Amino acid sequence: MKYIEKYYQKFFDENDREKYKFFKKERVIALKNDPGPWHGPNTCSYNESKKTNPDLYKWYNKKHETNRKIAEVNDAITDIEDSVIERMETIICKAGNAITLRNPVSRSDSSFTYIILEKHNRDNYLVYEMNNLKDTRILHWKRIVKLYKLKEYSEG
Repeated sequence: MKYIEKYYQKFFDENDREKYKFFKKERVIALKNDPGPWHGPNTCSYNESKKTNPDLYKWYNKKHETNRKIAEVNDAITDIEDSVIERMETIICKAGNAITLRNPVSRSDSSFTYIILEKHNRDNYLVYEMNNLKDTRILHWKRIVKLYKLKEYSEG
């Protein structure tokens, strides 16, 4: 099942928030209509069940409809998440913003801070490592958005 991280939800606008609530409710309704596993006597393929086992045929149809509805909802949630991630790029990847790792693995990782200098090309940004004071690197915008967060003093 598809959920959007709480960190990403901070960047929702009101329309996204309403859509996300709606699709979560739709998924719950679809899951309540899920027939569960088949507990009948014999199992056979979908085409055979048309002729031999009408209850199994009905179960197949209901299961297919439930799975289709859940897939539609997950696709809609993915679309919302993608639009939020693109909006995050415009907020986080501005020149002069300081970024740090969101979930550092070690203490040394938590101290790494980068300043975004400029857009290098269509998808990449040139960043300056504040700890090393001489190292610049190029990071992809999706990596910046997903792995890094703004430092407190850049959040204005």
